[in-house]
Amino acid sequence: MTKTKTICRCILLATILMTSVTSYAQTLVGGLYYSFDAQKKEATVEQKPFDVNLDLNDNYYKGDIVIPETVKYGNVTYTVTKIRYWSFVHSNIVSLKIPATVREIPDQLFGGCKYLEKVVVDKNNKVFDSRDNCNAVIYTETNELIAGCKNTVIPSSVTRIANFGFYEVNVSSIVIPNTVTSIGENAFMNCIGLGDFVIPSSVNQIQQGAFLSSYGLTSVVIPEGITEIADAAFNFCEDLRTVILPNTLEEIGEGAFGNCYSLSEVVIPASVTSIGDGAFRGSNNLTSITFLSATPPEMGAGIFGGTFFLDEVAPDLTIVIHVPKGSKDAYEKVAELQNHIIIDDMPAPTGISVIDGETAPAIIYSIDGKRVNSPKKGGLYIINGKKSIY
Repeated sequence: MTKTKTICRCILLATILMTSVTSYAQTLVGGLYYSFDAQKKEATVEQKPFDVNLDLNDNYYKGDIVIPETVKYGNVTYTVTKIRYWSFVHSNIVSLKIPATVREIPDQLFGGCKYLEKVVVDKNNKVFDSRDNCNAVIYTETNELIAGCKNTVIPSSVTRIANFGFYEVNVSSIVIPNTVTSIGENAFMNCIGLGDFVIPSSVNQIQQGAFLSSYGLTSVVIPEGITEIADAAFNFCEDLRTVILPNTLEEIGEGAFGNCYSLSEVVIPASVTSIGDGAFRGSNNLTSITFLSATPPEMGAGIFGGTFFLDEVAPDLTIVIHVPKGSKDAYEKVAELQNHIIIDDMPAPTGISVIDGETAPAIIYSIDGKRVNSPKKGGLYIINGKKSIY
């Protein structure tokens, strides 16, 4: 594990432990910890209290967990209506059954539960469900998936992946249906093994940190219709080699593709008008950027080069910047680009298309402007002035 990823995880763990220390009074009844509201006669499932004298794994729940509808403490019977924030995060639970009485469930419910295989919400629950045996918790009224595990199959009725919905889960086989329109904040943060990830064309919103630190994400195609890639959306995706941006994109947020160490080249669509601070900062293998607009977008500070950590100094990159013919002077005036090599050798590509390799034209250029005699199937090229997948 790299230093950067280790530090990120340590920060998250520290947050969890702090939550444990500051949480409500926890009383053990029947294998689970609860806090009680004597007036309402309601119980809330809590985290296990953290004990520094125990092995780390012993500070979390394990095995098969069945939350009861009621719990008796003293001479009073309480109805279990809530699950507290972080209650099962990083637990070694294998299955979880949620009763009909629970009406409040937080995000970050299953984060880091690497052994969790089965999730069932009682069919009589009026607020949440696990429809179609999906192994997830869905907010019934809004069709929002709020918590998934490694065996989750997202139903076609789901319209949104909630904040932290798949936080730190191995979701290598997950498929997002084309009913989903929004991917929430940190929805796939710290996920493992996403590989070549497909975001359906129905998605029109990718929120802040949606894929932050997703290890094993190697390529992603952002669908047409997306106008903004939020701050840190793909930051610390260390294995990300290929990203294709849509022609509807207008804004690239701060740190959106920062610290993507495997990323070597990017094509910025002509529609982009704003690139935030540090958008590609720390992506120190980036050697080629192609801008498709004759007018440079507004650019924040520290977009390229450098490093994430203030106590480390990395040399600024020298990137080859390819721009449309006749626009070199305009790009040379941009402060963030003055230490880079700017070449106005590109036509002004518009759109993106898929080219049949057998009928492709004879003259093909790579996205960094070099003539290509033997294009590879599936590669991104400039063909007849258009971004094309060969």
